[in-house]
Amino acid sequence: MGRRGCWVKGLRVQIACLVGVGCLLPGVRAESSSMPEVHPPIGVFGSTIHTQGDVMLSYRFQRQDYEGLMDGTHDLSDSEVPAAYDVIPTALRVNAHYFEAMWAPVEEFTVVVSLPFYEKSLDWQPRANVPGSATTTTVKGFGDISLNFLYRVFDDESGRLHLNLGLAFPSGSTQESATTPTSGNQLQRLPYVMQLGSGTIDLQPGITYNGYWRGMNWGAQILGVLHAGTNSQDYTKGNEYTVTGWAGRKWTRWFGTAFRLAWRQAFNPEGFDERMLETRSPLANPELQAFRRLDALFGFDFYVTGGRFQGVRLSVEAGLPAYQSLDGPQLRNRWSLTAGLQYAF
Repeated sequence: MGRRGCWVKGLRVQIACLVGVGCLLPGVRAESSSMPEVHPPIGVFGSTIHTQGDVMLSYRFQRQDYEGLMDGTHDLSDSEVPAAYDVIPTALRVNAHYFEAMWAPVEEFTVVVSLPFYEKSLDWQPRANVPGSATTTTVKGFGDISLNFLYRVFDDESGRLHLNLGLAFPSGSTQESATTPTSGNQLQRLPYVMQLGSGTIDLQPGITYNGYWRGMNWGAQILGVLHAGTNSQDYTKGNEYTVTGWAGRKWTRWFGTAFRLAWRQAFNPEGFDERMLETRSPLANPELQAFRRLDALFGFDFYVTGGRFQGVRLSVEAGLPAYQSLDGPQLRNRWSLTAGLQYAF
């Protein structure tokens, strides 16, 4: 079994163990929530389960900013990029807009529908002495729509555990093409990071815990993305998982803060898009897509506690990588930001 297979097996074992522990805990499936309302950081998706009949509409804006090249944990200059690559990436900006609707038809289940819209801009240039010019390439479009079910395992006055059971459907494009720094006026298939979807049905299993004590709230979550099958471009995007934990406090009825650590790991795809290899950039190499990263993030929330807009929450979370290791050359992450507006009724 390869390295990717071992990690995927380990992720499945972790989730299975946590689910088993949760099901054995006392107080399984309380009839209604006896825990005060808590709000994890806005950057945590699928983090809260609602009571029967509740509806919440949510908009999130997320920005990821990348600049400079790394291999492993070491920075690379342009001259250190292997000679096989004629095109060198220098910066990447990813803006994501997430539109969500949540509804709890029964006490135990919350249904979440999410649709992302991406704006990606890549700065890249030809290697020295290679004909061409520096270019900024931009793509825009909807990504893969997802349907998630949040199932309450237990809920009492001090904590809540639920399962995340999700599916993503291949509505995002995997055929984005544009001119590149060395292609002249010819369109070429853009690298993996510039595509808008996976092209496959994706399983999104996970488990989430929220705890509460004397005004403090904390929690943890494991989420995986497992790509099933092979897409129309003859590859399967690399699986990934995220492990995150947070602690926060609501200082007043209308203001709270939180700190979060998030570990994210992604693996290389299986197979490759032959048209993508024509770009001759490390971003188009299927063996150079994996990464490991630990982010440290700080967030704050504002709540509307009365009047016509009661139930509105405005949140911002921003952070920096505390550690990252890339199968490079790859662009290194510099910072990330998530801002959101949610309305529950």
